[in-house]
Amino acid sequence: MQTQLKSTHQGRRTGIGIDSTSLLAGLLYDEHGKRFTPSHTSRRGKRYRYYFCPASANEKNPEAKAIRLPAGDLERLVLRRLQAFLRSATELMDQIANADHAAIVQKTVNAGSKLSKRLVSISSDEQRQLLARVMQGVVVHPNRVELLISRLALRQILNKNHDERLGYEATQANSHASESDVLRLEAQAEIRRHGMAVRLVAAPYSDTTNPASTASSLLKAIARAFEWSRRLLDKTANSQSDLAGQLGMNHRYVDKVLQCAFLAPDIVEAILAGSHPPDLSFAKLIANLPLDWAQQRAQLGFSTKLN
Repeated sequence: MQTQLKSTHQGRRTGIGIDSTSLLAGLLYDEHGKRFTPSHTSRRGKRYRYYFCPASANEKNPEAKAIRLPAGDLERLVLRRLQAFLRSATELMDQIANADHAAIVQKTVNAGSKLSKRLVSISSDEQRQLLARVMQGVVVHPNRVELLISRLALRQILNKNHDERLGYEATQANSHASESDVLRLEAQAEIRRHGMAVRLVAAPYSDTTNPASTASSLLKAIARAFEWSRRLLDKTANSQSDLAGQLGMNHRYVDKVLQCAFLAPDIVEAILAGSHPPDLSFAKLIANLPLDWAQQRAQLGFSTKLN
């Protein structure tokens, strides 16, 4: 699948074959690797755009039917998921930024927030340039849509000074992204058929933070807190300011993370087991964390002591 997506990436980057009105032309595939192509119909003087994919019949699914998805719904879903990712400091820190350098983290987060706000207001040409630059592909599954993004390409865009056109063309020197470089974002959406018509129904939470990424941030915070606390205890670092200097990180960020070394043991166990409240984020975890364990449980969404 990844090989097939790579085979057409260079053409997309130079604009070859990109439809003038379809943001995902050349990027969109079904779960079996078959490409969707832009199409449209006209009824009563109105133009309706679609992405069409021929039937992917196989031994497991011999009655597979062709799919024709409304272009606007699919494009909005992809843009919303990308926008949600760009405005999430937690996801950017985990997936794009070098979290060991506070200045780079801050620059990346600020650039992501700025681009997130502008993403839906820039012209369709600029949207298409951005997607062609950073996307390796968009895969439509029966119950979700998966965005394949080049970390390197997105990092280059976020870590440069943007002019009013955001400067996408200036970073197009890179070739294909490797498999390890591909960031996978999911948006929950279901393909539903109503007679001859097909709809893409997005879940209410489709543009929220990826739960797996949130869990990764929490685990990283716990691991760092205990490692950094050990360095203070064994005098590898003489103070929290000294530790921040050794790490090359902002001392306020280091102070916040170190709070996690004083979490109630049952809260730590829940985070390690992945059984913490679903809305517990890295930002919530380090926001004025009290020392009292009962207060911690109440503030973080653990109503009582965990077994």
